[in-house]
Amino acid sequence: PVSLQPPCLDRLPTEVEREELFTQPSLSRRLRETEAAHADTILELEKTRDMLILQHRINRDYQAELEGVMVQAEQEKRGHEEKQQKMVQLLDLRRTRIRQLEGKSRASPTCPRSNSCPCLTHNHCWRQNWAGWTFGWTCALIPCPKRLCPASCSEEELAPQ
Repeated sequence: PVSLQPPCLDRLPTEVEREELFTQPSLSRRLRETEAAHADTILELEKTRDMLILQHRINRDYQAELEGVMVQAEQEKRGHEEKQQKMVQLLDLRRTRIRQLEGKSRASPTCPRSNSCPCLTHNHCWRQNWAGWTFGWTCALIPCPKRLCPASCSEEELAPQ
């Protein structure tokens, strides 16, 4: 391994070495050592420069990828927010419709078909159909509490509940 500093610079020369320093072979040797150290330094600097260029390219690619991911995340966020707003609107519409139907059921406590048969009872229920859950009436035939035939029920028993 070649030292980065010429040997003459790592300590002060002695008297004999001072005379040798200025001889032609000594100067040539020192020049070659200095040129070799300079070439090693240049080589290391080029390696460092190449690594920095490569690192810059990698960072630039990462930055571009990060920007793409951020744009995609922002678009997905906006999409989810829009979907959430639509769901809230649908829930509000359904809540309003439920309240309307509940108000109608309180205003008219008998089933529309119960006038024809006193033994029918009405029930509010949720039914599932192809479009989701809906609120509606169901009518069920139940026995008269007194087990009487409708023809023999009194007017009070036949009155809508």
